[in-house]
Amino acid sequence: MAGALFLTGCVNSEYEMSNGFLNSLDNEITLFQDRITVPVGSVGPFTLDLVLDQIPIFEGLIKTDENGYLLAETESEIYSVNTYETMLKTADPDNPYTWDCGDRYGGPSGIALILNILGMTCQDQTLRITAKNPLFNDGIALQGTIKAYRYGDDWSYEKSLEGVVLSPSFTNKGNTLLASVDIPGTDCISGFRIENLKMDLPGNPNGYLTSSDDQNFIFTGLHRTHLGVGPLFDYSLRIPINKLSVPLGKYDLKKCVAKLELENTLPLDISIDDIKTLKPASGENSDNVEDTNIVITGSVHLAAGSMESPSVTPVELEVEALQGTIPDINSISFKVSAKGVDRFASTPLSTKQGVYIRSSSITVVGGITLDNHE
Repeated sequence: MAGALFLTGCVNSEYEMSNGFLNSLDNEITLFQDRITVPVGSVGPFTLDLVLDQIPIFEGLIKTDENGYLLAETESEIYSVNTYETMLKTADPDNPYTWDCGDRYGGPSGIALILNILGMTCQDQTLRITAKNPLFNDGIALQGTIKAYRYGDDWSYEKSLEGVVLSPSFTNKGNTLLASVDIPGTDCISGFRIENLKMDLPGNPNGYLTSSDDQNFIFTGLHRTHLGVGPLFDYSLRIPINKLSVPLGKYDLKKCVAKLELENTLPLDISIDDIKTLKPASGENSDNVEDTNIVITGSVHLAAGSMESPSVTPVELEVEALQGTIPDINSISFKVSAKGVDRFASTPLSTKQGVYIRSSSITVVGGITLDNHE
């Protein structure tokens, strides 16, 4: 992460150099000085959405709300039955009858449950259960009990459907809301169900259909939660960055030191090490491979922060060519380890959070050579 930021900002064409001795030889200018400091300016940010793009399990499963906060949301069908099916299985369908739906089960967002197990937390967690009535009669009376539950603690929810009537969906422009639940705590719910669900149907319900193409009663559960990071979250991965453009080759550098001041607004203690430069492999359509001639020395340790209270850390990284000089750098990879902390467990994550460079410079070691025509 920091390696990507450092390399992106390693060259600035508008730098100033002081106390250097200039000697002109033909078409080159060589600056003789043991160490020359070059301001590089500010680069960034390396934000959370860039990290999520590198983790395949998250692809397409984590959304963002209108304010940029991470969101897991799953709408699933709990039960569906066709009016024609109920008539076929009823002894006297021409007269009003009660259709027994049995016990019907639903579950939370699959990605939210997985992430919760991995140490991420649920924030502003809600459950909505709705039902669609395809008939245009006066409504369908329901019986049964809605229950939601979570293993591992005493939280549960229960609501009787006695007296609840499903209005025709075409008249109220949508489904009937059966339950809306605000779920406390940071643990994901384990599941929900409708026990002993029954519907009181009119005789010959097909005669009340608003459309021959719409014959199903459908019960649906929508589980929605923002995501945070708790103290159990501990994850490591190697991240490749393949779209860099750092033209260092023309400066004939043997060694340089990057000095950065990094600001972390992620609620994670972050360690970055094993930073490697990459180069194209031989042959077409091959992945990049490590450039063993270029060594980046140093590691990065950033304390957890937030948008309101970022942590700021000074960092130094050294880049050296073992043979020759440092070439243009277009790709790197590095290992990132991130661990959640307890004090931010109840804070939802935003894609705006990330690591920013507040200030940066490079110190050139052993002099620098520039083309006099540039």
